[in-house]
Amino acid sequence: AVNDTTAMVITLCVVFLTLFSWAQANDIMWFGGLTNSSVRFCFTSVNGSFFVSTSPEHRNPIFRLNVQDLGNTTTFEVPDLRPNTPYWFLLDTEYIQISGNFTTLRSQLTSSFRFAVSCCAATASNTRAWSQLTSYAPKFYVHLGNMHYTPLDDNNIYTIYNEFFEGEKQGEFYLSTPIAYTWSYMDYPATENESGIHSPYRESGIDAFRSTVPHYPFQGNEISQAWSVGSIRFVMPDLYSNANYSIGGHIWSDEEKAWIEEELKEASTYSVFFFLSSRPWRGLEICRLVMADESWGRWSEDRDYLTELILELNITNFVMITNGRMIAFDDGSNSADFLGSSYRFPVMQVGPLDRWACGNGVGYSESSCYGFSRDYNSQYAIVSVENAENFNSSTTCVTFSAYSVQGFLRNFTVCSVGREQGKKRNK
Repeated sequence: AVNDTTAMVITLCVVFLTLFSWAQANDIMWFGGLTNSSVRFCFTSVNGSFFVSTSPEHRNPIFRLNVQDLGNTTTFEVPDLRPNTPYWFLLDTEYIQISGNFTTLRSQLTSSFRFAVSCCAATASNTRAWSQLTSYAPKFYVHLGNMHYTPLDDNNIYTIYNEFFEGEKQGEFYLSTPIAYTWSYMDYPATENESGIHSPYRESGIDAFRSTVPHYPFQGNEISQAWSVGSIRFVMPDLYSNANYSIGGHIWSDEEKAWIEEELKEASTYSVFFFLSSRPWRGLEICRLVMADESWGRWSEDRDYLTELILELNITNFVMITNGRMIAFDDGSNSADFLGSSYRFPVMQVGPLDRWACGNGVGYSESSCYGFSRDYNSQYAIVSVENAENFNSSTTCVTFSAYSVQGFLRNFTVCSVGREQGKKRNK
């Protein structure tokens, strides 16, 4: 009897430790690539069953998948969902159940819509900002890079994503919020002397991203992504894996450049066109730290080309959101001043969710500075679009609501998104 009791205690301890290890330590469970009819899941491989249902009690599942522990992660798409419909999911294993929820995107024009955006978080971040973001119930969360600050190589390029989930609040956030993520200068796999297209870890980094991060379909051999929400278009290029830091190099490959061109040619068919950049649009002027070498200014030829293409195509609904290590906003007064052009487009710059900021507001129409240099900041933004169904309407507005973990900072709003365009500069 004693031996039986001892065996039972040992068994219970093993079960508990296994449950604790999978659920609490650093195992992956997140989803993204959300559309009006599908969503993509990624989680640590485990033996069990996965369900999706329109019932909070997980009755009558409309999707079921038996999963196996094959090592690393399990990733798959859930198809054939209904637009603008709430769903609940459940991962049922021998030791634990993990559940969460999401709502699919609209398929038609949408009058109002909001999403969350930020950048730059310490590895295994557990700031209260994650819980605050959860409370806003955004349709999805855009992370513009620097999701961790751990140097990458072939030994940890697949396992680094597990470390995000050591932050309990961060892990809980991912159970109810789809993610759209691209990398920046700290989370792109590179060495101190070789980055961009010359990184020895470029291919393995893209492969790890593909298998471990839920995402929209990639464009070409990089992690560029694009998606739509009704009449609103989102384009999120990969500005790192093809970047050539050599003299005369470019920020993109020919293939990626052509893809961006095609997206811009279709911009007028949308009410709002969001261009999501993991590099700051302005950099040399605003931060003479590491960002000075990572902004679009380093590739001024490509920056000028993109700006002039927007002008040439007469795109008036263009809104840029960038990683810039501080909350900042420009109404268009300075977005193309380097061209001597009167064409303007708004630039909304996000701050670090859980990292030190670069606090210099030069080059933005909003004069106040919300970043504290060399100090930890916890900032994020909720972006809202109103009256998006009214194409070219003066009532179509985009509001960039900036917050810190201490509370609301301020709103930046631009209506009738496009700006009166000036003449193209003389060359």
